[in-house]
Amino acid sequence: MWPTKEGVVVAARSPDVGMRATPDGALLTWSDKAVPDGGTAIYASDVDLKWLGLQNRPDQELQKRFHDATLAAADSDPAQRFARRLDAARAAFGIGSFVEARGILTVALQDDPEEISRPDVRFLLGATELLCNDVGDASLLEGPWPDDQQRATQVWRGLYLTSAGGHDAEAAHLLARDFTRLRNYPANVRDVVLPLAAEEIGRYGSQDDLAALNDMPADSPYQLAAAFRDLRTGKRDLAYAAFKKLADDRNPLVSEKASEQAISLDLAGGNITPDAAADAFGSIIPDARLAGREAIVRFLQADAFMQVHKWTDALTAIDKAQAASSPANETMAAPLLFQTLAGVASAGVNGTDQNGLLHDAAMLGAHLPELTPGPKKGEILVAYGKMLLTLGLPDQAAQILSQAIPMLDSPDIRGMAGEELASADIERKLPKDATDALARTDDPTLSDDIKASRRRISAEIALVSGDQSAALSLLNGDMSVASLDTSAHIHEGKGEWAAAVADVRKIAAVQIPQKGPLTKDQQSIAIRLASDASRVNDRRTLDWIADRVGNRQMDGDNGRVFALLAKHVDGALAESSTPP
Repeated sequence: MWPTKEGVVVAARSPDVGMRATPDGALLTWSDKAVPDGGTAIYASDVDLKWLGLQNRPDQELQKRFHDATLAAADSDPAQRFARRLDAARAAFGIGSFVEARGILTVALQDDPEEISRPDVRFLLGATELLCNDVGDASLLEGPWPDDQQRATQVWRGLYLTSAGGHDAEAAHLLARDFTRLRNYPANVRDVVLPLAAEEIGRYGSQDDLAALNDMPADSPYQLAAAFRDLRTGKRDLAYAAFKKLADDRNPLVSEKASEQAISLDLAGGNITPDAAADAFGSIIPDARLAGREAIVRFLQADAFMQVHKWTDALTAIDKAQAASSPANETMAAPLLFQTLAGVASAGVNGTDQNGLLHDAAMLGAHLPELTPGPKKGEILVAYGKMLLTLGLPDQAAQILSQAIPMLDSPDIRGMAGEELASADIERKLPKDATDALARTDDPTLSDDIKASRRRISAEIALVSGDQSAALSLLNGDMSVASLDTSAHIHEGKGEWAAAVADVRKIAAVQIPQKGPLTKDQQSIAIRLASDASRVNDRRTLDWIADRVGNRQMDGDNGRVFALLAKHVDGALAESSTPP
């Protein structure tokens, strides 16, 4: 026999090979004799059975086989030592003692390291590493394998991809294609690998792959796989009922996974709030730890916190998940960490509480090294730089923003980052560096708003450099509050009170509401306008601001000063050189 793309071909020149009917279907025979074990599948290539040393015998016989193989290995001479040890490792694997099999094989390879070049040895070592939960060393199962052995080894590659993560659809397909092969493994190995395969197919298999689950054992791990299959095929209520039932199963791995799914479905269906879901995930963490799934549950908890913008709680959950995580969960960690830190950055930039800003900046700073360089990290760095600038740390802000700019690929975001870096350089009294920051991040496709904002930064640079005329020229026609404020400050510094009044009145018209209590900033604008107007005895502006403020109360001495400026100023005051 040999395998082809069309199936298994029985050579016509081999008359001893035939087929005969059995209650379980057609069975290949040799010289008209049935295969001794009718429950064992016959494959064109059974190299996986040979390389792993799998034998379908009663447990007592398998135990005796292991005992005898261990004694033979101990009594072997140097020429036969590796072969006998390999037999012992296979015998240990066959009784489900995977840790012992790995130990025997590891010692054997330490004494005879050249044997690792053999495909059968690499395959056995990779399988033992996988079933000992060492996913990194189990990468041996990726191959390469001899061309005529690839089909027989692909099911174990599927098992490896299941544990490694990141290739779930491919893993499910490989496992579904040879699911029957795994079902016919000896019980000690089958009972470990078949539930893994069934669940992977149930979670990620295509419609064709899911057909492999039509005939499964009745044990709870397979009920769990069937529930995932029902969820994938739109039978949500049936799947939910199964998950709720299995949440009380005696098998802790089954009950924990079922609880995860029940909580997730309740959250997705709006039956519980994200806060309640986060608490529910927290309640099953002890079980998840026992089942080796603590990291996954904490990631789910972090996602629930993120839905209600509880960024600190989400970040704490991610940190704990990473502490308990394995390489298989890194694909979950990276996007969640990016999203959470982006949320922290956005909250920090838009927040006003100084203590909260300091806390958010500290969290960002501690986690930034974990992020992979790229545009997303660059955007988070820009937000972090803005937070540092707000905290009065221009040197640190400039350093962070300089790191961010090369990572950014959006012209607008680069332009905004250049503004922030220029602002940090202005605070550092480095106008030339500020000019260079704007030049390096300039782009003809920048939006009009960003161009206007960059002109305001250029005006600040000119002002720091002592060129007030250039600053006013850059601000001319810009009606934004920031530009009007800068322009007013220049006019006030030069004693050009009428021009200053014109600018500040425009600010007041925008920022001082006609009704409602006045904030401290709004009170300051009102007093500033009254002060500037009093310099030129601008009675019309004084009356306007007095009417705008009306009878609304001001804090402390602000009300008395405003009343003095706006209501009791005469022409003589305007001639005084001392500000009111």
